[in-house]
Amino acid sequence: MRSMRICFVVPRYGSEIIGGAEYAARMLAEALVRNFDTTVEIFTTTAKDLETWDNHYDAGLSVENGVRVNRFQVTSGRRRDFAKVSSKLLPSAASQSYEVGKEIIFSQGPVSNDLIDALAAYDGDVVAFYPYLYHCTTEGIAIVTNALRVMHPAAHNEAIFELDYIGRSIQQADALIYQTKAEQVMVEERHGVGSTPNLLLGAPYRLSQPGKFDFSQFKKGRYLLYIGRVDAQKGVSLLAEYFHIYKERHPSDLKLVIAGPVITKPTLGDDIVLLGTVDETTKSTLLKNSLALVQPSLHEAFSIVLMESWESKRPVIVHKDCAATFEHVTTSGGGIAFYDFLSFEATIEMLAGDEGVGDFLGEAGYDYAHNLYFEDNIASRYFEFLKLLLGETVS
Repeated sequence: MRSMRICFVVPRYGSEIIGGAEYAARMLAEALVRNFDTTVEIFTTTAKDLETWDNHYDAGLSVENGVRVNRFQVTSGRRRDFAKVSSKLLPSAASQSYEVGKEIIFSQGPVSNDLIDALAAYDGDVVAFYPYLYHCTTEGIAIVTNALRVMHPAAHNEAIFELDYIGRSIQQADALIYQTKAEQVMVEERHGVGSTPNLLLGAPYRLSQPGKFDFSQFKKGRYLLYIGRVDAQKGVSLLAEYFHIYKERHPSDLKLVIAGPVITKPTLGDDIVLLGTVDETTKSTLLKNSLALVQPSLHEAFSIVLMESWESKRPVIVHKDCAATFEHVTTSGGGIAFYDFLSFEATIEMLAGDEGVGDFLGEAGYDYAHNLYFEDNIASRYFEFLKLLLGETVS
């Protein structure tokens, strides 16, 4: 038997890409190389910025943590009229024609003709597309003919998912990999792929060891933590607003610490600390010493940062209207969901008033996350699923 050859297709790739589907793909690729006799390649673009998709990295082949990374030039990035066009058409996405949907995806970017040409010539065993909503997936899956086509949709409830063009792309997959049960139900019901072989896998994570940190701006155990893209679309502005109201009603030394690349700067103040992007060691240190992690986003397909918080044995607070994060909390018993200010206020009062509650929730979350989603456990389940689909031709 020969070793398995796998190619992951993602719109951008690299250690600088924090969170999201691209991060999950990188964790999975590296874990496969580390644990199994596999050749893992990445086909991606030279882009880094998901707002413009401008060329950033050099085109060509590099080897990063044992993974062969092939970067291809961006032919066209995000078009200037994308926001205007999408805001006009996406509210009625389900009724838009295949051609209109295709035009939306092309105008969103990134488009890389060289990447698509390379996929047409790929002769390995598996091509895994991750996530569903970019040109490299929708056009790439149509061009691959000599390998098993696996799609990781990483889908959540958003207008672009309703496009017929997206549905036809998903329907071309030979197998589908889901991150949550909520995602599986949504994809199967909307696009009729219930008979496609699938695996409810989740997303892999790992966490660096904590290190030293200057806690002069806030006290250990006396801060709520948000980690991720600092963007109004991620619920950060709502979180800041709720926290301001909470502190007016409950004066104390409790702080809100926000860490991550800033897209939309929230309203700050003496009680909110904006750190910007932090390294992996700092992230681990912040998680370990927090009162709780808050994930206010309504638009998450999985939310790896929840697993990282639970790996640190700290509880999480999520929004009840996000199907994926609410599923994690209710299944694990590792956190609490809020749905308005009063439920947010009650949650903070409970955790701030009794540290034992947070410790109990954090332990429950750890058992859930570590057993199901720690990167090596995920890689093992994924590899066995691919072997089953490919038969006995690989080992």
